[in-house]
Amino acid sequence: MEGSAVGTVVVGVDASKASLSVWREGAHREVPNRRKEVRRWVRSLPPGTALGVEATNRYHELLVEEALEAGLTAYVLNPREVRSYKDSLSHRAKTDRLDCEYVARFLERERDRLFPYVPPGRRHGLAGALLRQRDLLCRSRLSLQQSSRELPALAGRLVREAVREALGALEAAVGRCELLLASLLREDPTYRRLLRVPGVGPLGAAGLCAAVSSRPFASADAFVAFVGLDLRVEDSGALKGKRRLSKRGDPLLRKLLYLAAAALSRTAKGRAAHQSRLDRGVARVASLVHLARKTARLVWALHTRKTDFDPAKWSLTA
Repeated sequence: MEGSAVGTVVVGVDASKASLSVWREGAHREVPNRRKEVRRWVRSLPPGTALGVEATNRYHELLVEEALEAGLTAYVLNPREVRSYKDSLSHRAKTDRLDCEYVARFLERERDRLFPYVPPGRRHGLAGALLRQRDLLCRSRLSLQQSSRELPALAGRLVREAVREALGALEAAVGRCELLLASLLREDPTYRRLLRVPGVGPLGAAGLCAAVSSRPFASADAFVAFVGLDLRVEDSGALKGKRRLSKRGDPLLRKLLYLAAAALSRTAKGRAAHQSRLDRGVARVASLVHLARKTARLVWALHTRKTDFDPAKWSLTA
């Protein structure tokens, strides 16, 4: 079996709210996505099974939890990578059966370069969930604010009052998430170190702390790639293609780093580095991405080396 250890059973799963579509050794079956049925099926798998599932909103989490509890190896796969693999084979149909089959085939061939899923610590996992909830609340608030401006002038007073009440409730929920985050991570050493980094505020520190603590990253480059700030190169012979961000991983983390970079560009040291790149003809967004990448590398270094931020040692010019 290419890309996997001899004798290892490789299972591909496509998870939805109602069921798990499973591909194992050429056979397909459906398992209800309920704890009792998932646990019974997972415990029927032989020891050493490698189980792959694409990341979803929440539908894959029960499966991964039960697989780890049973001592199996689980891989939570990037849907974009699996889709690209499937497209490379010129298959245009999309069904649950095909999806789980291609998850299994992708895991068989690419397992050597993939990392088994490691569950985050309870505190960091909760921090990540709170950040995602806050982001959803903020987007809902913005959508409601924008749509309320389009209400006709004759809209009743009760409608406008209801909108104001809903906005107030959303604002209160956002504030509650922020208070819980600060309380949850107050004593975390990485969180406290990141709060001292120029441009990184409490939300950025919380998100980056949860991310860099989620697994061991071998290098700063690995963490940069994890958040999707690495460059995708498309060269062919003498032709040098454009460099684009891979944008793999959590878009919320990239947004937090970009906002941190924008804040950094307004500090004395950050402004000088930012302006220097603008003067050389670098686009504003590209310059801010450069600062975001610098910040990500610093986050990894502070967490890995367990050292406090020293502004004298941080160079933004390279």
